[in-house]
Amino acid sequence: MVAFDALFKVLIFALLSPGISWDFHEPRDCDENSDCEEESSTVLLQVKLRLFSSSLGNDTFHPWPEKNHNLQRSGAAGFTATLRLESPAWGLSESLGNDVIYQSPVIDHAGNIYVTSNMGRIVSLRLKDGLQRWSYQLGGPPGPQVPTPALLGDLLFTADSSGNLICLSSEDGHELWRKRYADGDSGNDSWSITVVGQMVLLLGTRKDEVAADGSGARIFAASAVDGQVLWSYKCSSLVFNLMPAVLGHAVIFADSSGTVHSLNLKDGQETWSADFPEGMAISTGGLAIGSNRVAYVTSNIATEKCTPAGSDPTACGDGLLRAMDPLTGRLLWKRRFTQLPANNVPTIFPLGADPTGADRWAVVIGLGPNPLRPFPAEALNAVNSTSAAIPDKVLALDASTGAELWSFDTPSWDSDAAAGSSASRACWPDAFSNAAVDGNGTVYIGWKGGRLFALNGTSGSKLSEYDLGSAINGEPSLAPGAVVAAACNRVLVFLEDGQGKAH
Repeated sequence: MVAFDALFKVLIFALLSPGISWDFHEPRDCDENSDCEEESSTVLLQVKLRLFSSSLGNDTFHPWPEKNHNLQRSGAAGFTATLRLESPAWGLSESLGNDVIYQSPVIDHAGNIYVTSNMGRIVSLRLKDGLQRWSYQLGGPPGPQVPTPALLGDLLFTADSSGNLICLSSEDGHELWRKRYADGDSGNDSWSITVVGQMVLLLGTRKDEVAADGSGARIFAASAVDGQVLWSYKCSSLVFNLMPAVLGHAVIFADSSGTVHSLNLKDGQETWSADFPEGMAISTGGLAIGSNRVAYVTSNIATEKCTPAGSDPTACGDGLLRAMDPLTGRLLWKRRFTQLPANNVPTIFPLGADPTGADRWAVVIGLGPNPLRPFPAEALNAVNSTSAAIPDKVLALDASTGAELWSFDTPSWDSDAAAGSSASRACWPDAFSNAAVDGNGTVYIGWKGGRLFALNGTSGSKLSEYDLGSAINGEPSLAPGAVVAAACNRVLVFLEDGQGKAH
């Protein structure tokens, strides 16, 4: 059987070896005199073979293939990253111009990273030294609708702001195919591509369905082979930072009000939804599922502190964390945090066994008001007011009970704008990035004050930190011996050996 598997892999490799030129970075139109149909059939065959090869696990383990590491979005990895945050091995900043990054980097098995910016530029860089491998420019108008991409085998899936799903070769950045899945545009805010099996999950809109408040987005499922839409689900409320978790045949996500929805992966039909009427308000957080098979969701509650009426509860409300059964939506426990909004997705990681030998997990979140655009001070005071007297916190809770394990207070931050933000280059992130946790239990989390922290997952003590010079919205991405941080205006890579070349 082993010999047969080896022979089969060689055969697949031979079939995938290019006899075709992939020189079509930009989309082109087909006319009656072109050979697009024949070329398209050949490309689809290549994609099918690549997907089939990937399904066999042919040496394509990616350390960070999508935001929050895995399909359950737990944010926890089994390998060790690095504590050397004192000095980056290399960085990328000047070539970004006035572009801004809200997306998370993804990292492949060969030691390459893929970074997307709001203006639709995707660059692939070598992890060890920052050498650029290729660059690709997405079409459509620039904006925060461009998602964090996802890797599957040697394919990179992304979308432009016009509602096109795009499949790229991760090897050289050439476009293999594109397909319009939404006739409006793609998702709002910093959403993420999800690839499960041979299906891609996306966010988008239909032209006739978008309400005045921005609601009406749909989750689309499309074929990873050719982009054909398989089903769609219309969201009943606003959805920010969509990052669905997949557990078995269920697609589970939370909208901005904190309502949780579970869809059937096969056809998109809703199997259950769960809300908790406690004056739910807008949050930019969401849902993740731990290896303990419990779902955790963050949301906010508007309070009397949110004055005047209409103030942004992501900057003035109380945060709420709920633990739920992902199969039924049943509430297991909840915690409310006074004057500390919850605006990032929880991260769940193992703590080891308790004295009885039972496994233990922790759930970690960031708590604090989201920053605002850098308006003049008088305009800011009229719209919203955040309290500098209450520091932002990173909080770890017992995943089974909700009991507090530890908390870490950030330095004081007395600005309603994020670090590195300016009128000409606005950086408008959430208060915290999602946390990433390595196999040693080290918690890596970015903050609106421009810092990247490495915290001890057991005690919450600070192990190291780095001043990025800019706030960070995208989750830090991890690889063995490495941490990649994409702040608003720069990309920095930290390596365990501390060696690298600055760019």
